[in-house]
Amino acid sequence: YVGNKVEQGIGGGICQTSSTLYAAAMNANLRSVSRRNHSMTVSYMPAGMDATVSWGTIDYQFKNNYDFPVYIQTVTANRNLTISFYGNGAAMEGKTYKLTSEVVKTIEPSTKVIEDNTMNEGTTSWDVKPVTGYVAKSYLVTYQNGVEINREAVATDNYIAVNGVMRKGTKKVEVKKEEPKTEVPKTEEPA
Repeated sequence: YVGNKVEQGIGGGICQTSSTLYAAAMNANLRSVSRRNHSMTVSYMPAGMDATVSWGTIDYQFKNNYDFPVYIQTVTANRNLTISFYGNGAAMEGKTYKLTSEVVKTIEPSTKVIEDNTMNEGTTSWDVKPVTGYVAKSYLVTYQNGVEINREAVATDNYIAVNGVMRKGTKKVEVKKEEPKTEVPKTEEPA
């Protein structure tokens, strides 16, 4: 994302890795030291569960709050990334964790229509495609032997709405009328 537009750029997919790492770390109850959501929602994670990075300015960081080391395994296969955390399972005492989120507010964008006499009537094009905005709350749910025992609020994330700008063609399309074809009778010449 650059401003309120989606642009191709180097490193554009790195946030998929940081978002996957964030969800995996939270599911292991490893808390964030630094984490920010994207300015607009992303297609690969629910609102409230993404973590953006931008070289030199925004980073995702987490802390091992356990008294034992953790091992992080990442595997890619068929264009999918899986991140797993391993540690002392006995020290977990039957507890597991799950990051979850919910949208608490939807912000609908508006669309401005500009009449364009250089485009044919009945055609449209987008200068800026509208993007719906959201407010999402995320929670870390703790389970003891599969039963929910705690739900802790983690973050409230705001995703901006982007108002659309559409061009609508007003140029009249000329329809050419075809002249009726007249058939010229053929004459046969004597042999």
